[in-house]
Amino acid sequence: KMIMRIKIININNKPMTYRNSFYRILFQFILSLIPLLSSTFTLLSLDPALFNTLDKVSKISLIRNSDYIPVWLNSLFSVLILIEYLTLVFNKRLRTFHDFLGGSIVVNS
Repeated sequence: KMIMRIKIININNKPMTYRNSFYRILFQFILSLIPLLSSTFTLLSLDPALFNTLDKVSKISLIRNSDYIPVWLNSLFSVLILIEYLTLVFNKRLRTFHDFLGGSIVVNS
């Protein structure tokens, strides 16, 4: 933020509170958990005996090509990302969904 010369403030032009910060970061945290859950589901679906016999490249290829990742998880991730970008595009102050949740706005410092 210092390099970009921006700061995050409350929508009322006051410093952020812990409560506002929590709500703001909660959405981003949920978004970051979805790929982790997806990888976990994939690894749990693999046969350990087969997985342990493979080299690193084959393990990565097997994980990437696995089709066990639940469709609902990928759909949820896509919908949440879409909500994030649509709120950014369709408001004048360029606030994202997590900015609305936290009552915050990013401004030049």
